[in-house]
Amino acid sequence: MKRNMFTRLLCALCALLMVLGAFSLSGCSQSGEVLLKAGDQTISTNVFQLMLSRVKGNLSRGGYKVEDDSFWDTVIESDGTVYNQFIIQQTLFSAKQLLVAAMIFDEEGLTLPQSTLDDIEKEIHEFIEYDADGSKSAFNAKLGTYGANITALRELYILEAKTAALKAHLYGKDASKIAATVKQDYLNQYAVCFKQILFRNYYEKYEQDVNGDEIYYLVNENNERVNNIAYDTKNGTPKLDKDGEIIVDANKDTVYYKKDGHIAYDTENGRRAPKYDKTGHVETGEYSAEEKKAHKEQAEEVFMAMKNGDYAAFEAVIAQCVAAKDDAILTDNEYCFLYTTEDNGDDYLNDIADTLESKDDGSLHLLTSEYGYAVLMKYPMVEDAYGKTEYTEWFKEFNTRVINWLFEPKCDARLSEVTVNEELFAALPSMKEIGINYNY
Repeated sequence: MKRNMFTRLLCALCALLMVLGAFSLSGCSQSGEVLLKAGDQTISTNVFQLMLSRVKGNLSRGGYKVEDDSFWDTVIESDGTVYNQFIIQQTLFSAKQLLVAAMIFDEEGLTLPQSTLDDIEKEIHEFIEYDADGSKSAFNAKLGTYGANITALRELYILEAKTAALKAHLYGKDASKIAATVKQDYLNQYAVCFKQILFRNYYEKYEQDVNGDEIYYLVNENNERVNNIAYDTKNGTPKLDKDGEIIVDANKDTVYYKKDGHIAYDTENGRRAPKYDKTGHVETGEYSAEEKKAHKEQAEEVFMAMKNGDYAAFEAVIAQCVAAKDDAILTDNEYCFLYTTEDNGDDYLNDIADTLESKDDGSLHLLTSEYGYAVLMKYPMVEDAYGKTEYTEWFKEFNTRVINWLFEPKCDARLSEVTVNEELFAALPSMKEIGINYNY
């Protein structure tokens, strides 16, 4: 059964536990009592609280109101589980995996290289210098808001370093020791391939000039925006300023104007730049109720006109939408790939993956969401898609996913070897009391 959108995002945020860590060796105080033990490996109460503080920081970044105590009492599962219980249990599972990985690291006869230890020393020194004005005691006080200290920080980072080194030992850097057949098997099991036409409820806002016209910029060979403005030199005309000089812009490029005095932009070859708000998000506007109704009808019309498996007809409609250059219609000309493991970055993408996961190739679907009305067609998985340069944007984390796919069962098989001090675990602070950690 699929998790709801809240718990699947929480799982993704919890998975970031080991991503944010740097490294540290030097410390000056104890790290707390032993909470977890596996072989010779241990995790203390302070290390565990540091892990909890990271998750709280991740949730805060994700927009959750973690500073509101009532948030942690919110019921998120049908069995009555609240956020507080869910996060602590997920973190406990991650901590057990870390311990088992460290135990296997030792069994494999591995040691951390001196270069890693040097990086550790440098990292902790920079934290002390820049975050605590060079004072170890001040930095310990800062970490104390997360229930931790320098020693706990060191222990957690070394555990993470061992995990990373073990993965590289078993699977090679960037999964170089993993056969292409295994990678393709992962792709076939955990990814879907599709194309879509989205009739949107929202539109993006773009940078405008003083006349309120949208600005078009030149693009380079990688189709990325550059600073120079794209002028329509064929249909526009240069103008002279009051001194009789040709008017140029900040880049010293000649400005071309239309007959009405507005700037003549090259809308064919140029590209608009999204307008961002103060939080760094693209500004959007909402279509009217009448427009949304029309978009819904368009989507239904396309959906009803298509047949399952008729890829050519579907792509012909996509081509028509592209040619129309209608901001209300978003299409993907190339193949799109999503993972079916509930962590594609936002709920809309996860909803698409959920819709297509168990469906036949060639099947058509009409998906309604807050973003609009999407007509989807599932395509057969492309052979070696992860290795093709044209699909690079979809597979930036592919090797990491495959490594974790192989690595996690290896650790999970030995989780029973981890013992938990239940008395200490029961006495841990709740998530309401844990500090919000964005950095360590």
